[in-house]
Amino acid sequence: MIGDDLLKVFKYDELFYGSYLPVDVIVITNGSPLGEDLVKQVWITAQKLFHEYGLEVYVIPYMSKESRVALIINNVEFVVSRRLTLEEIEDLILSACEGEGTTKDLALIGAVFYDENEFGNAQVI
Repeated sequence: MIGDDLLKVFKYDELFYGSYLPVDVIVITNGSPLGEDLVKQVWITAQKLFHEYGLEVYVIPYMSKESRVALIINNVEFVVSRRLTLEEIEDLILSACEGEGTTKDLALIGAVFYDENEFGNAQVI
């Protein structure tokens, strides 16, 4: 709960200004015009988000001739097949930030061993 009023509607910058951890945006390009344009668009969006919300966005270009054009925002990959608008890129980055700090990665690993024969078997679940 933020504040005393349960039903108060907050503006975006009241809640999030300067409260996020930095966001890593890896821009995978393959040398195509789409990839090069995407790097520029993401850079412009990163500057806008910093000036408007205080959100630090680190743009990391990565060149790979064998891969497709993609954005990786906080370890989530978005394949890009068309030119994105600045608003679409901003929405992708902000939506990747929304759950930050409220969820944790959870991995449960278990193993079942069978000793039916001399070699044994195992299954990871």
